[in-house]
Amino acid sequence: MYDCSYINHDNKVFLMVAGPSHILQKLPPINGNFNGKPLTRVNVVKILGLYIDCKLTWQDHYNKIFAKCSLMLRTLYPLQYVLDYDPRLLLAQSLVLSNLYYACCICFRCKSNLQVRINQVIRNTGRFVTCKKSFDSISNDPLYKM
Repeated sequence: MYDCSYINHDNKVFLMVAGPSHILQKLPPINGNFNGKPLTRVNVVKILGLYIDCKLTWQDHYNKIFAKCSLMLRTLYPLQYVLDYDPRLLLAQSLVLSNLYYACCICFRCKSNLQVRINQVIRNTGRFVTCKKSFDSISNDPLYKM
């Protein structure tokens, strides 16, 4: 028999059943054990930086990403007029846009409201790089350079 005891670090044993909500509601409670530890049913699990929910909507993942990007931008904005263009661009790419680019293949199937929020984060990042105020309009030219 295969020994899976090395997989269980810090009692992180979870069970997630993914599928459409009308099918998930009909499922009976699932109880089980893995290597002597009880399985805990969860609706969201974090794997390699991706938050995967049981309905595969990616809503939790995007909420975490948007919160992280907004926090980074709020932290960087006081440095906007202190740094030159190249350091601002480097900080924006490494601290903000890298979060959006990681696993960006799931963006192609996201809802339109999520695409609006993605566009908002990109435009706010462009405002930081080009030293524009929060509500100033920004063209697509600096955004393509990022």
